[in-house]
Amino acid sequence: MHIYNNNLYNTTKFTITMDGTGYRDYDNGPAKIWYNEDGSVKREEWCQRDILHREGGPALITYKHGSVYSECWYKQGIRHHIGGPAGTLYWDNGNVSEQVWYEYGRQQCRDGGPAAIFYDEDGNVLREVYYYDNVLHRDNGPAIIDCYGMCSYWWHGEKVSQEEYMEKYYIPYRVECVKQLQCNLINLI
Repeated sequence: MHIYNNNLYNTTKFTITMDGTGYRDYDNGPAKIWYNEDGSVKREEWCQRDILHREGGPALITYKHGSVYSECWYKQGIRHHIGGPAGTLYWDNGNVSEQVWYEYGRQQCRDGGPAAIFYDEDGNVLREVYYYDNVLHRDNGPAIIDCYGMCSYWWHGEKVSQEEYMEKYYIPYRVECVKQLQCNLINLI
């Protein structure tokens, strides 16, 4: 384990844990820890062979005023987490400020829910955003919804009016789903 002092700016100390081959690794804790001037932890990184990676927890954690400020999940250097958000930001009071979902580096909706949710300091939802394959998109409604009732419709990354969405995309999508369901039922008989 090595402790370095950044003398150029004289502000940050960090600890790097190296495995026997010279790579940053996280076997027993963070591979790299950054400290504030007062000695409190500023940032922790878990790595595998010098790449952000951690199984079962966030690979990057930042702290503000001694509390967790952000958590980001990575798998082999790519933002990824199945079963929960890949990124979470917190307000100073500890409530969640923002959650984002990623799978294999691509922002995705999860099980019909939004790919990003933004909250006010009291925990009320301010905005929900839907993505598919890393672009704004939603099959069954607006891709962006905010707490003031404003909505915007997106189809595979292209912004469309509500009228165009309902005429071109929403109804034909539902009709196609019904046709597919009918075909599946006929095949069962």
